[in-house]
Amino acid sequence: MTSDIHGFPVKRTGDDYLLDISKFNGQGKLSLTDGQEEFSLDLQLASRPFLTVDGNVRHLKFSLAATDLQDFKKLLAPGQIPVQIQAITGLKVAGQLARKAADWVGNIQLAATEVVLPELNMNQLVSRIKVHFSSDQVSFEEIFIGSSLARGEELSAQVNIRGTGKFSAQKFSLVLQQLSLAHLNYMSPDGQTGVGEAGIELQGDINVSWLKGLMALDLNGTFAAQEVLAGEFYADLSAYQGDFYLTGNFAPDLQELTASSVKINIQKIGALTAAGQFSPQQISTQGHIDVADLAESYGEQIAPLLRDFKPALEGLTLKGGISLDYNLRWNSDAWQTNGALQLKDVDAYWDRQKLEIIGGNGSIPFAISSREELTDQVSAAEYPGEISFEALSAGLATLEQGRLDLSASNNRFTFLSPLLLQLAGGRMVIEDLTFGWPAGRPQGSVKINISEVDLETLTRELGWPVMQGQVSADLGTLHYTDRQLSTEGLASIEVFGGRFQLRNMSYSEPFSRYPAFHTDIDFSGLNLLQATRTFDFGEMNGVLDGYIHGLTVFGTSPAAFEAAVATRNSGKRNISVKALNNLSIISQGGMSAALSRGIYRFIDFYRYQKIGFKCSLNNDIFTLLGMASSGSDQYLVHGGLLPPRIDITTTTPTISFKEMMNRLRRIDRAGN
Repeated sequence: MTSDIHGFPVKRTGDDYLLDISKFNGQGKLSLTDGQEEFSLDLQLASRPFLTVDGNVRHLKFSLAATDLQDFKKLLAPGQIPVQIQAITGLKVAGQLARKAADWVGNIQLAATEVVLPELNMNQLVSRIKVHFSSDQVSFEEIFIGSSLARGEELSAQVNIRGTGKFSAQKFSLVLQQLSLAHLNYMSPDGQTGVGEAGIELQGDINVSWLKGLMALDLNGTFAAQEVLAGEFYADLSAYQGDFYLTGNFAPDLQELTASSVKINIQKIGALTAAGQFSPQQISTQGHIDVADLAESYGEQIAPLLRDFKPALEGLTLKGGISLDYNLRWNSDAWQTNGALQLKDVDAYWDRQKLEIIGGNGSIPFAISSREELTDQVSAAEYPGEISFEALSAGLATLEQGRLDLSASNNRFTFLSPLLLQLAGGRMVIEDLTFGWPAGRPQGSVKINISEVDLETLTRELGWPVMQGQVSADLGTLHYTDRQLSTEGLASIEVFGGRFQLRNMSYSEPFSRYPAFHTDIDFSGLNLLQATRTFDFGEMNGVLDGYIHGLTVFGTSPAAFEAAVATRNSGKRNISVKALNNLSIISQGGMSAALSRGIYRFIDFYRYQKIGFKCSLNNDIFTLLGMASSGSDQYLVHGGLLPPRIDITTTTPTISFKEMMNRLRRIDRAGN
């Protein structure tokens, strides 16, 4: 007798039925006992075991031999195996089912050598599940899944899952007793970002409504990492652990998470709370970050991590607390954030920068976006703020007032209050300070006025040669744009009995490795005796006038200028032997008399009629010409008419600037 089962020809021989699956390179045998209460099924593919089933209407055992899922495509209709899981190799399944009343219960064990998913591989997969089939749902108890995960050379981890679940036509629920990712290692393709030996532990409930297409999440867990790399930053995080809590809904079709509450706490550092919507296309969230104890979080935890990465922060100590309220919106085209940084009894001390803050309190607003053009009133709003201090000092400057009013708008921040600073016995007033970054380009402006700053106090505190006098400057409005700081204002320095005036000042690329400073300097009435005594150059008497125009300094090295200096034709004019020797080294010229012969051996000072020269620097060529004697460009020092007199001349007016610096260093080696 011949019939078919689901399209497969069947031939009966006694109590056995032979299934003809030869078109799939296989064969099968179905055996039935009298009354068909007991049966067994044995299928083979390519002459090797494939599937065995035996039992009766009350008890059933089954076993699937190690098989690639591709083999099932030969037995099933096209499209019945999802493309995402077709690449499963070494799949083995074994289990048993027993009937209890109208239900079936049983145990299933599953294993696979490799499961290839989109962008992820699961290797050595092992699973054990206790199931309960009823008329309206399937219950899963004592679920266990274990596997190793990998994505190329970038990602590897070990995953273990334990829990229970229920499946019906209306919903699916899963109670996670444990989901752990251990030995998690990640390294980005460019080798600039990585995590080593990280771990995540997760528990909670997941409920899916098939009708609504939503997954309701109520999860909590912990996370930790041994090492982390981000660019130049590296840290050992083995001493740190965090915990988190998440409630919300996930829409798989949109890949969108709507979180009603997210809480992340990193022990000994701080906590974050958030709520909002998250998807690969856009993010809209608001939340709060709290660092309650800066002495512990920064001083004991963060500062040691930054010690090698940011050595400039060495010595910075913080106390008090800070918190941040924020709103963030992001999509693939643009992003915008606003909020406020809250200070609570913040103290800061930084000896390297001579910074001290005591009792900082208040709110600092911010509003930043990736694009200047705004489309809603929220982004265009003004956000007020204010901060207060019991005391604030930076370097030689001390803030006079205790409170400052602030304002933030899109990509702009403004001090509404002037900053009144005491500075070295004088005063600095900073007004209309505003800075921003439209289109990602920083810019800003400020008015600065400096009055009656004591130069002796200033130079002594800065460790410079001590000078007497005052500094005053009305710098007007300083503008920073296109990576250049410039002003049309004027700075005036009263020193050495005379005055320096700086104008046309600009500072290019101030935050680069090689910033450039440009200015024109005019000076008059300088007392040479005060100046030469201050710098231990060798004493000279006289009054000096001159200028340095087109001065350009890259870093700390002059690159270009034109200068001229000359003494006045009145008053006491003499020059020491020490100064003469140093001028001779600079000029590399000659003196009209030998200082070590005859009467000159006993003379400490010589009279002169005039000191004068002009010089320039361009393309590393330094030119030095004398102006002390009319009709000649060789005399730097023109002696008096009567003895004792001396002349200093230059014979090589054009040299490289490197050679001039070598001459100046020879003066240094002479101890001057």
